[in-house]
Amino acid sequence: MSDQQPEPTPEGSRRSSMTLILALVAIALVVIGAVLVAVTRHSDAHESASATSVPGSAAPVGQEQTGFAAPDVDAFGRRVDIPNNRNGQTLVQTSGPRQAGDPLWLTAAPTLPEQGGWQRVFGVSVPFSTSDGPTAINDGIPSGYSHTPQGAALAAVFITWEAYARPGDWTLRERMEVMTDADHIAFDRLKAAGKVPELAPAGTTRWLVAPDAYQVESWSAAGDLCVLRLATKAEPATTGGGQRWRASQIVMTWDGQTWRLRLAADRQLPASYVNSLEGWTTW
Repeated sequence: MSDQQPEPTPEGSRRSSMTLILALVAIALVVIGAVLVAVTRHSDAHESASATSVPGSAAPVGQEQTGFAAPDVDAFGRRVDIPNNRNGQTLVQTSGPRQAGDPLWLTAAPTLPEQGGWQRVFGVSVPFSTSDGPTAINDGIPSGYSHTPQGAALAAVFITWEAYARPGDWTLRERMEVMTDADHIAFDRLKAAGKVPELAPAGTTRWLVAPDAYQVESWSAAGDLCVLRLATKAEPATTGGGQRWRASQIVMTWDGQTWRLRLAADRQLPASYVNSLEGWTTW
């Protein structure tokens, strides 16, 4: 009999990953916990993977690298492109963002091309548009997201996924989350103690794939707050195989220049399950 273990299914291996996920959340303080527990599943064998192993990602290269390597597929068979720059490849903005007053202001999707629309950056799938940014990457952090619901949605996926993939990256959190001096002190103390890994294990990041859809719950009159939900595949809703999604609420704030994630005091993301994406904006 072969000793090789079968490839774990997302739900079948979720329970075995819970301890690792919660431990990383507790250690890093600023890692986004709730949504990751829902969508990150892997086997005990995967848990032992090196924290610096990111299969399918381009090799570490300089900022001068552009373009893409051969495309790959994610854990659900969806195309994901591999940028030659490990931090991601920004795309030429071929159409401007929507303006307030547009009938589709809250419901239209940003323009994501087939090539480069979803890119594997540090092991997770994150979006790049040709309409709403990002337009630049500095120190591994994207900027230039449009001040629109579409820009907020793009930034929301990037920071929630990358915060988990890169637990040891303070610059990412400093620029894309609402952080305090106390957060920084705690982060530095834990990192100095060797309790914050630079990268999450590849066995967990492989399940952080492109969300299927998003929904804007509210947009403030001042344009400084966008509350949205991200829908990510979960286990079948019924024994008949019906699909359902975990819908996690993300609060994004506009600081005058960019979108930042604002977490609640308990650092949890409110979530629920939905059996349909009717009324949602699909990518």
